[in-house]
Amino acid sequence: MALELLPLVLHHAHVPPAHKLVLMGIANHQRDNRAWPSVATLAGYAEVSERQVQRILRDLEALGLIVVTRSRGPKGLNVYALNILCPPDCDRTPNHRRGVTPTSPGVTPMSPRGDKSRTLGVTPMSPEPVSINQYRTHDLELKRMRELAHAQRLRDEAEYLKQHAEPPPLCEHGLRLVRCNTCCKALEERETS
Repeated sequence: MALELLPLVLHHAHVPPAHKLVLMGIANHQRDNRAWPSVATLAGYAEVSERQVQRILRDLEALGLIVVTRSRGPKGLNVYALNILCPPDCDRTPNHRRGVTPTSPGVTPMSPRGDKSRTLGVTPMSPEPVSINQYRTHDLELKRMRELAHAQRLRDEAEYLKQHAEPPPLCEHGLRLVRCNTCCKALEERETS
């Protein structure tokens, strides 16, 4: 799944809700700039009929939000590619804030009144790499360490019991007492009498 496509759909595709859900379904399936989910799958995502999805796909193609490559045959496979770009006033961060003008440092644009003002907008920078560890908190890490220590104690205790356990009692036939039918019947007869 191309995770960077979902914010583009959410922030920059100004279409009705069902259209947006179909776009998100295509983004969910997109690999290497291609997606081929079935109309039934997209209908399930948007909770509309398959016929409605076909209309939505035609609308999205007419709006230029998707590019459709149709294949031949009665049950041809259509391949979809999202065609959503950030507008010029987007800050191109994961939040996709609009209304900011990217400028270079040191450039002082003219204000509408004609006087020089402070630098507007933001300096374009590549976003910081996202690490899964940034979402871990100290409490979660402590809980995880306690769970690992508890599991290790249980493994150690099981190993100790396995090594130091008394051997099971054997009957006169050399079998474990529980497994010998003859001895078990004899014990039952003694207990009942």
